Amino acid sequence: MATNPGKWLKMAQNVGSGGIGPGGGRPETGQVAANRMKISDPVLKDLLDYWESLRAGREVPYRSEIDPRRFEDALEHMFILEHLGEGNIRIRLAGMFLCEMMGMELRGMSLRALMRLEDRAPLDTALAQVLSGPSIAYLELEAHGPSGRRHKASMLLLPLRSDFGDISRILGCLRIDGVPVADGTPLRFSISAAQIRPVRIEGAARSAAAAELPGFAEPKAAFHHDGPQLRSIEGGSRRRGSRRRNHLRLVKDGE
Repeated sequence: MATNPGKWLKMAQNVGSGGIGPGGGRPETGQVAANRMKISDPVLKDLLDYWESLRAGREVPYRSEIDPRRFEDALEHMFILEHLGEGNIRIRLAGMFLCEMMGMELRGMSLRALMRLEDRAPLDTALAQVLSGPSIAYLELEAHGPSGRRHKASMLLLPLRSDFGDISRILGCLRIDGVPVADGTPLRFSISAAQIRPVRIEGAARSAAAAELPGFAEPKAAFHHDGPQLRSIEGGSRRRGSRRRNHLRLVKDGE
């Protein structure tokens, strides 16, 4: 299937801005939108369901909340992206299958390296919308090998918060039909279709999220998350001048 990057880019912008819903109606929000995304791959479906359960009504879950044991079947197909600023998005972690597919270690590389030249700009648009929306993106792809054969593929992109509270991580999974590595490496991908849905929280869930993350409307919230925090405990201080016995001490010759 030939890719039309211009058409895809326009579609992605419309959906990302909330202009498209089922049957051309008003845009969907929250988990309803995610559940109605037409995803055929069962591994991607399970991953999306896990992400939805993890966020539990919040806008986006934290990277530190991800438990790899919950999706062991998908691990070798998964990757985590990190936004380093000014549109610079790099692969932080990548599964073994993805590295074998490209014939190289992917850590530190741009995800654009996996795409054909004409499909890199549309991918940039999708990544930007996932982070800024935040949004969920599902891309239908074609994998092109050196032999000229094509394989159907699909990619799911899910936003995550860093430990600092900013949405600067993306949990991704890339699935390919067949055994494309047998056709040679590296593979390059083209985009044939895309679904992008904004994530929304409404009503009580929005109020709860605001209480959970004070100052969440700021551009970057620092250290606001559910993990362990440092706090002051009264009554545990020692008088000035008292010295605590060391667990380790220096022993000189002759002692």
